[in-house]
Formats: sequence, structure tokens, C-alpha cells
Amino acid sequence: MFKVGDKVVYPMHGAGVIEAIETKEILGKVKQYYVLRMPIGDMKVMIPVSTVGDAG
Repeated sequence: MFKVGDKVVYPMHGAGVIEAIETKEILGKVKQYYVLRMPIGDMKVMIPVSTVGDAG
């Protein structure tokens, strides 16, 4: 499991930093998400912790 501050590479978006780990309810399902801050384009990406291995 990654932690806040870890640097990661996300396919198609490039390198970023894990800014937070948040719990969200989406479509009635509660999941934990990594919140990545991508410096290029000042973009934020949320990836479900349970599927992080599928992202590459």
C-alpha cells in the first residue's frame, strides 16, 4: 500500500504524488481512494485502492 507523499507513475498521465487517501461513497459503495496530484496541468486523479494493481 502506498502512503501520502509517495511518488508514483500513473499510465497515460505521468508522474504524480499521493496527496491523500480518502474514503468516498460513490453509487452506494464505500471505497478508499488514492488522491494523486499531477503537476502537469495541475490535475487531480482519484484511483480506488482496491484496483491500483490494475493500473499498471
